[in-house]
Amino acid sequence: MNSIENCTNEDVAIMRSVKRIMNKDSCLENSEYKQIYTLVQKYLKKNCNHNIIKDYIDISPDESKDIYYCSHCYLMEDEIK
Repeated sequence: MNSIENCTNEDVAIMRSVKRIMNKDSCLENSEYKQIYTLVQKYLKKNCNHNIIKDYIDISPDESKDIYYCSHCYLMEDEIK
């Protein structure tokens, strides 16, 4: 069994929530905090069954930009590679 089979969608959702909460905190300058955040990202990268979707963000009222991210863990496509 590979690592993805051992992890449930609930595990990925929990880690996604942890990442979201930690991302809002200003403690990312703390080395231990940053290490935990990095481990959460690595966990998501390795254990999520990624489903990359295309979306758009507004750059200005007249311009938008394509973005690609996983619909399960919300990592950006460039974070997954």
